[in-house]
Amino acid sequence: MPVTLTYVTKVAPPPIDSYTQTAITKIRWDWVSEAGGGTTGAATALRFGGVASRVVFIPGGVAPDVGYTVRVNDDDGCDILSWETEDLEIPASIVDLPLWETLSNSTLQLVVGATGGALRMGAVILYIMNFG
Repeated sequence: MPVTLTYVTKVAPPPIDSYTQTAITKIRWDWVSEAGGGTTGAATALRFGGVASRVVFIPGGVAPDVGYTVRVNDDDGCDILSWETEDLEIPASIVDLPLWETLSNSTLQLVVGATGGALRMGAVILYIMNFG
């Protein structure tokens, strides 16, 4: 499969104001584009709830073209990155964006498009704050 979920980790966070934050979940997808210039990964085996607070796009050894697209779809097929990346032309360099998207016990699926050809590669890292 051209998309692999390489790890899911929980990291104990520092205290934040009056909220009780129990952990931060870090999800990393590594991807390689197919002949059509995109790829779709399988949905995560785990379900996630909380607030997606940060996303990082990392181009690989053969970087995608400037303006490639990245979606992270929830169970309903909604792109949780849409507000932050709708008009963004993702450059072929590392991009680190803040988010504030609520997740409600959902699996997540990575979809990458417009990479410029086959065998372009990169990674997407998503951070989710879990509250308890």
